[in-house]
Amino acid sequence: MHPYTRALLAARPSLHRRLPSLPVIAGSPRSAAHAGPGCPYAARCPVAETRCATEAPAPVAVGPAVVSCHRAYESARGDLDAHLAKGVGEDA
Repeated sequence: MHPYTRALLAARPSLHRRLPSLPVIAGSPRSAAHAGPGCPYAARCPVAETRCATEAPAPVAVGPAVVSCHRAYESARGDLDAHLAKGVGEDA
């Protein structure tokens, strides 16, 4: 699963658990009118690297899904879970 997708899912409300507040995804969505190079989620992804803002990631198959993320394999292995829990990107 793409790290940004994980962040979105973590930010949704739940009927089964109470949180003092919902997690917030930092940054603003990129405007389609001003789309530049790189991943469209780079500004809001908690594990974005410098190259995410400058190089568009190629689609890669990870299990049954196809993900366009430079860190897709790390995410699938669980290597980014600590970053995702903190909500802090590598280069942030």
